[in-house]
Amino acid sequence: PPNQQLNAFGYNRTDNFIWGYRLHTTDLVRIAANFSITIFSIPGLPEASFNVGDISEDGILYLTTTHNTTVFRVDLNPNSATYLQMLSPMIIDSTNFFDWSFSPIDGNIYAIDSADNSIFRFDSNTGARTWIGIATGDGIDTVGRFGASYMDTDGNFYLSANRGGKIFKISAPHTGNTNAVLFSQGPASLNNDGALCSGALFNSVSPVNDSNHFSIYSEAGSNIIHYDFTDAKQRTLFVYDVLGKKIFEWKINNRSGEINFSLIPKAVYFYVMKSNNQIECKGKFIP
Repeated sequence: PPNQQLNAFGYNRTDNFIWGYRLHTTDLVRIAANFSITIFSIPGLPEASFNVGDISEDGILYLTTTHNTTVFRVDLNPNSATYLQMLSPMIIDSTNFFDWSFSPIDGNIYAIDSADNSIFRFDSNTGARTWIGIATGDGIDTVGRFGASYMDTDGNFYLSANRGGKIFKISAPHTGNTNAVLFSQGPASLNNDGALCSGALFNSVSPVNDSNHFSIYSEAGSNIIHYDFTDAKQRTLFVYDVLGKKIFEWKINNRSGEINFSLIPKAVYFYVMKSNNQIECKGKFIP
């Protein structure tokens, strides 16, 4: 298609596809795991520049734009009688936000206001906005606006800054927490958006320790990862980035040693340790 600019993405748990809006059209785009796309024209959807969107647990896409007070809703549940149809709109207070995310814990939508880093909760049924507090910590007040956000299975809130690409985590904002910690380093971008399957495990497992079998731990202030096993059988350590791309593979034939990760950028990585094609341990680390 001539217009290939997409925004307002969400992960749809009712069909396991990512959906986004094709700017200045009435089209929604469904994206498969192999990155193939299917375009759907939605009758009644305005030709706009929606940049705020997410999908509820029951498959309803909530679309709006920065400072807009009208939220347009589209049914994306393939088992629904109103599939691919517009539902009644929702009215909200004008907010200086660039993305929002459904919480799997309470079913409400959370957003950060880029004007002052206020965290807001929106009732997904009525649109009523509740101020939770100001996000503070780890320099979150110095990075500018956040174009991408997403929630994990525990209702933790992740925010990606356009300028500089820093990703912050606010644990369980549904409890009133607004303390932010620097979670990872992503790419800087002029335009970005976030989506995550809230049912996917996104555990923080660094370091991993099992006194009966193994220990993997990082050396503070360095890029060294140590390992220690109770035996010396052959193992392979696989390291992946947050997009699932394998970036490192290391053969291990001894009981203990260390691996230097100084050649890879500081970010969040996931590792899988295998022996005889069986997973012995897996987790997350930041070198």
